[in-house]
Amino acid sequence: MDEKYAIRYNIVVLVEALVSLCLHIVSEVFGGRPTTYREAVRAVAERIGVICVKDLESLVGLRNLLVHRYWNVEDEKVYRSLKADFKCVEELLAKVEEVFLG
Repeated sequence: MDEKYAIRYNIVVLVEALVSLCLHIVSEVFGGRPTTYREAVRAVAERIGVICVKDLESLVGLRNLLVHRYWNVEDEKVYRSLKADFKCVEELLAKVEEVFLG
């Protein structure tokens, strides 16, 4: 598999896993029913005190582009975005672990 497609695929898998986690938390813990991926991520991030909510929403938007409009995506921008937004993913996961498992 070409490296750029591997990166794209891994971003899609990462975001879908994060969204799945957030959907579970929102529905089981907070009793909510988000209607979009962004809404699910935002609901969890805001409630547990994650600062970089906009970056997480941007990552969800990137996933949507990769899935639905992949021909418009510039791979260099994807790589830079991933490098910048990954710390936010780590923050979200650390907060989820602290709040729900710690």
